[in-house]
Amino acid sequence: MRTHHLRSGYKVHTTYQSLTTRGLTTLVKSSIPSKIAPSIDCGTEAETLSVQISLLATTLTVHNIYKSPAKSINAEALFAAASKDGSIITGDFNAHHPFLNSISATNQTGRHLHALLQEYPDVTLLNNVTEATHLKGGRLDLTFLSSAIQRDAKWQLHPVLTSMHLAIEVKLELEKYPPPPPPAKRWSPEFANWEKFETAMTVWALEYIKNPHIDISTLSLDFNKQLDAAASVSMPQKKHSERKHADAWYYNSCIKEMNTRINRTRKLFRRYRTDELHDLAVEIIKHSVQVSLEVKTDKWYSWCHEANFSTSLANIWGWFNKVSGKYSTPRVTHPDPLAEANRIGNNFADRAKSTNLPLQTINRQRTLLPIRNNIIETACNMRDDTDSPYTMEQLNTALAKGRKDTAPGADFITYSMLRSMGSHAKLVYLHLITGHIERLCPTTWNQQDTKPLPKPKEPDTYRRIALISCTEKVAERMVLNRLQWKIGQLHHHLYAYRSGIDT
Repeated sequence: MRTHHLRSGYKVHTTYQSLTTRGLTTLVKSSIPSKIAPSIDCGTEAETLSVQISLLATTLTVHNIYKSPAKSINAEALFAAASKDGSIITGDFNAHHPFLNSISATNQTGRHLHALLQEYPDVTLLNNVTEATHLKGGRLDLTFLSSAIQRDAKWQLHPVLTSMHLAIEVKLELEKYPPPPPPAKRWSPEFANWEKFETAMTVWALEYIKNPHIDISTLSLDFNKQLDAAASVSMPQKKHSERKHADAWYYNSCIKEMNTRINRTRKLFRRYRTDELHDLAVEIIKHSVQVSLEVKTDKWYSWCHEANFSTSLANIWGWFNKVSGKYSTPRVTHPDPLAEANRIGNNFADRAKSTNLPLQTINRQRTLLPIRNNIIETACNMRDDTDSPYTMEQLNTALAKGRKDTAPGADFITYSMLRSMGSHAKLVYLHLITGHIERLCPTTWNQQDTKPLPKPKEPDTYRRIALISCTEKVAERMVLNRLQWKIGQLHHHLYAYRSGIDT
């Protein structure tokens, strides 16, 4: 069995075709979480493919069945499972029986299914037995449904799709995931009017300086609101596009290799800025552009070669739209990202909690906890030379390190906005940062924008990325600089917070 994605937005679950099997396929919309489930044994002569679909309030299992006319099937375990859980059992059973109004003589499969329907009343046959599912008049394609999810279920033949077997359409009234929320607004600092932005921030900052009696958390919220308001009058919003490079109409393994080379060279150059690496990066980018042009040309010629008198205008216009960039495949993430992020976070917390440690270690921690808390409390109450307020020079030094606008947090504030807000607004920002000396921290700085993203090689599993606000990251950078000055060189076994060393 295998699973792969179609560019048209569907996830394809298949079983392999062999000399003795035809193979089965189940397509599920990519925006709906689905995975291949353990198949229920229906005998060695029947082909089965079970796919589990996760909806908002229901887990639905679709059992795809094929049994050739000359073979047998034992579906008792399948019906037993369907009587307990929400399931659809559908496929070509090649069954004949009077309860199906079959035109052929009753066979063993028909008798077997008829007996199972009597034995398991919680499983229902959806077919309208007066309508044939085969051009020769047979009712070979059957759909069974768990009674628990049968609410307003509708079974009908599709008006258009047909081959020797007529296509069947089944509609279920199930609660599904709500549509994803509209994308949040994002600003385009590269097209900003920074004079207008600084003016708006300065007017607000002067008002605050006149009346500074406000708590840290409220000030942080007002500060973020004003940055957003200043951005709305000084810079346009970005156009949202969920297009990935792998969705490009010309993407292939050659383009993937070129992108990998460029990314590696750029990372190396950012780390070691030498003339040799600069020249190497320029040459690799030139070569990549030339290769991309050749790949695009070959792809376009292949489309032109495919075109003939039977090619529809819709396909031809589709090619033009892909080349022009008008249509792009949307990036599919989890349909309920908050719930998935919480699940991943809780799973990590369960695995990382102290109760998983050996009993000897837990007891040792309990013994040391009061001592450690006392040391921390004593240190917090002592005055130190590092408790002096931060200066404007230290803030500008920390802001200079964030030269490039990386992915912002949930507030969509970028480094360029913090650098360009003017000296009066920076004084207010310094007041926010200096609050930690008095053990004050804005509540919004304890929050992060967490997103689950599908793993490239395992699209059914997700990894969590956490985006922290740039206002908090600048403050952390200033605190870190002061801590490193105080304690000196970090231990060589510590891999976090060391420049040039990843965790």
